[in-house]
Amino acid sequence: MLGLIPVAGVVISLIPLSIIAYTLGGGMYVLYIVLVIVIIHAIEAYFLNPKLMC
Repeated sequence: MLGLIPVAGVVISLIPLSIIAYTLGGGMYVLYIVLVIVIIHAIEAYFLNPKLMC
Protein backbone atom coordinates (compact mmCIF):
# COMPACT_ATOMS: atom_id res chain seq x y z
CA MET A 1 0.00 0.00 0.00
CA LEU A 2 2.77 2.44 0.87
CA GLY A 3 4.36 1.76 -2.51
CA LEU A 4 1.54 3.74 -4.13
CA ILE A 5 2.44 6.98 -2.34
CA PRO A 6 5.03 8.11 -4.94
CA VAL A 7 2.61 7.33 -7.77
CA ALA A 8 -0.23 9.14 -6.01
CA GLY A 9 2.04 12.14 -5.49
CA VAL A 10 2.71 12.36 -9.21
CA VAL A 11 -0.99 12.15 -10.04
CA ILE A 12 -1.94 14.69 -7.36
CA SER A 13 0.73 17.12 -8.57
CA LEU A 14 -0.42 16.74 -12.18
CA ILE A 15 -3.95 17.93 -11.44
CA PRO A 16 -3.19 21.59 -10.59
CA LEU A 17 -0.32 21.70 -13.09
CA SER A 18 -2.63 20.50 -15.86
CA ILE A 19 -5.31 23.03 -14.96
CA ILE A 20 -2.80 25.88 -15.00
CA ALA A 21 -1.25 24.65 -18.25
CA TYR A 22 -4.66 24.38 -19.91
CA THR A 23 -5.65 27.91 -18.91
CA LEU A 24 -2.33 29.31 -20.14
CA GLY A 25 -1.85 27.47 -23.40
CA GLY A 26 -4.42 24.81 -24.06
CA GLY A 27 -4.04 21.12 -24.69
CA MET A 28 -0.49 21.19 -26.00
CA TYR A 29 0.78 22.75 -22.77
CA VAL A 30 -0.96 20.01 -20.81
CA LEU A 31 0.75 17.40 -22.96
CA TYR A 32 4.14 19.05 -22.41
CA ILE A 33 3.59 19.20 -18.65
CA VAL A 34 2.51 15.55 -18.47
CA LEU A 35 5.55 14.46 -20.50
CA VAL A 36 7.97 16.47 -18.37
CA ILE A 37 6.51 15.15 -15.11
CA VAL A 38 6.56 11.55 -16.37
CA ILE A 39 10.20 11.90 -17.49
CA ILE A 40 11.22 13.46 -14.17
CA HIS A 41 9.41 10.74 -12.24
CA ALA A 42 11.04 8.00 -14.34
CA ILE A 43 14.52 9.45 -13.80
CA GLU A 44 13.88 9.69 -10.09
CA ALA A 45 12.39 6.20 -9.77
CA TYR A 46 14.84 4.28 -11.97
CA PHE A 47 18.12 6.14 -11.50
CA LEU A 48 18.19 8.31 -8.38
CA ASN A 49 16.38 6.08 -5.89
CA PRO A 50 18.50 2.97 -6.55
CA LYS A 51 21.71 4.98 -6.21
CA LEU A 52 20.55 6.62 -2.97
CA MET A 53 19.37 3.33 -1.45
CA CYS A 54 22.78 1.63 -1.81
